[in-house]
Amino acid sequence: MKVKAVMIVFFLLLLAGCQEKTVKELLEDAFSQSMEVIEIVDTNEWEDKKLVIYLADVSQDSKWVYISLLQKENGDWNVTTSTGYSLSNQNLYARHSSWITKDTNELGVIYGMVNDSDIHSIKVKKENGFEEIPIHESKWGRVFYSPNSWGPVKALDSEGNVIHEEDFL
Repeated sequence: MKVKAVMIVFFLLLLAGCQEKTVKELLEDAFSQSMEVIEIVDTNEWEDKKLVIYLADVSQDSKWVYISLLQKENGDWNVTTSTGYSLSNQNLYARHSSWITKDTNELGVIYGMVNDSDIHSIKVKKENGFEEIPIHESKWGRVFYSPNSWGPVKALDSEGNVIHEEDFL
């Protein structure tokens, strides 16, 4: 009976050691604990890729919004690239990054922040024209991101009129 109990405990410990790291742990480990992830705002997963937008304390007075690309390699998720910006008070703060994935494809990413209460939606350029993307509520304000997107970014009011626009040319 004791042998069976010891084997069960050993098996449970073995399983506990095999747990996958959480997205938060992966992100914090990628930055060598130099930042604290405050909130995972949203994730977008496809194929063997995962795009994550999140809030992080970089230092006592430095709050940032980050976007990271995670890719699966040998069954494990790894942070392969990241970018971010400190909080902005601009009505529309939009940025664009272009990354090369492990399968050598280019991934264009639009991301940013909305501080104007009159902005009700965001549209970004995709392969087949402009598409509306979600605006996510977070502890530090409204943020957005979209994979496979390019500039310009258009901010629309409740009637669909463009009230702010940013381009990256």
